Amino acid sequence: MRVLVCVVLLLAFSSLISAKSLFGWWEGAPKGSEAPVSIVTDAAQKYLKKRFSVVSFYDDLCPGDYMYYDDTMLRLWNLGYVPLFGLRPNGCQHTRDPQHVIDIAEGRLDPWIEKFANETRVYLNGADGLWGTADDRKAFISFGPEFNGDWESPYGEAEKYKAMWRKFVGIFRKYLPADHQDHLQFIWTAVAVDSNSKTNPVENFYPGSDLVDWIGIDGYNWDGGKNGWRTPKQVFAKMILRLRKKAPGKPLAIIETGTTSVAKNNLDCSQSRKSCAAKNAWIKSALKFFKLANAKMVIWFQQNKEHDWHLFNAPRCWNDFLHKPAHSEDPKDIVSYVKCYGLKKAKVGGRTYVTFPAFKGFRNKYYIAGSVKKHVSKAAFMGKA
Repeated sequence: MRVLVCVVLLLAFSSLISAKSLFGWWEGAPKGSEAPVSIVTDAAQKYLKKRFSVVSFYDDLCPGDYMYYDDTMLRLWNLGYVPLFGLRPNGCQHTRDPQHVIDIAEGRLDPWIEKFANETRVYLNGADGLWGTADDRKAFISFGPEFNGDWESPYGEAEKYKAMWRKFVGIFRKYLPADHQDHLQFIWTAVAVDSNSKTNPVENFYPGSDLVDWIGIDGYNWDGGKNGWRTPKQVFAKMILRLRKKAPGKPLAIIETGTTSVAKNNLDCSQSRKSCAAKNAWIKSALKFFKLANAKMVIWFQQNKEHDWHLFNAPRCWNDFLHKPAHSEDPKDIVSYVKCYGLKKAKVGGRTYVTFPAFKGFRNKYYIAGSVKKHVSKAAFMGKA
């Protein structure tokens, strides 16, 4: 019996060692003439000597915007990324109104969703306009994400949410060939902390295995608050177990993650070397944890928002200390900053940036690089690499 257990454990461990993950970060929501990725994103990839395989962007579902959605996906694809579109059912006014969920579920937005599905098929067909040829494209859609967060309570009751999901995905499947999962994957994304666990737990919102391709989680290490500083395991482990129990066999995606640089001493990177070291240690630990958890996709939230979540060129750390642009060319500034706060210089294209040493962890072969010509394999896209 002991031998059997050891063999099972060894096989499980071996599968993790050979497994691989897509990786990238959240870029925002570029519109119109805006560049689909920033100068900093380009510099980060050159520093890694490796392209991201996925770039994520988000927007609210608004009738008439479907051309913008597909244009953004096309521009990201042409740069070598598989686009991941986070689509929230918040309407054109960007308000969290439960009526939006009801309108979708009851079919009042069917004409618009049908146009979006048809335009998405045009995007997926590739330049030759034919399905199933060498220039076909891929995309991920994370629809109705973070439904279990207290800020998204207007998503309403679980049954209405599931009806909305069935309606949306059902229309897409009507417009796509039977083998569309080679091209388009739908991600069901929960928040790591279930705010309604007693009255309306996350499991109640699961639309069904026939409608979901991936399970996703958004999770962060916030400072202070009721939870304080939390390790990657403390942030993610419980929700991973719950989602895998509810949706066995579905690949796991970490759709958003990041860590504050405000450690237990309540000082951020611009004030404390210990805080920089704590953030760097969290990043290093997260990459190790995601691998052990067999995550098939990891997306970092590269933004300066509630906290400075950046992996590369963290503006609050850099600007607060220097009171200068994030790519200062003064060697004295850079040497002083790196020495005081334990960060690392990254010289790219004539500019010098700063980054956390643990960022280099993405150079590991576990994380699949993107490619302008080849993008990613079918197995990696479907979470089976």
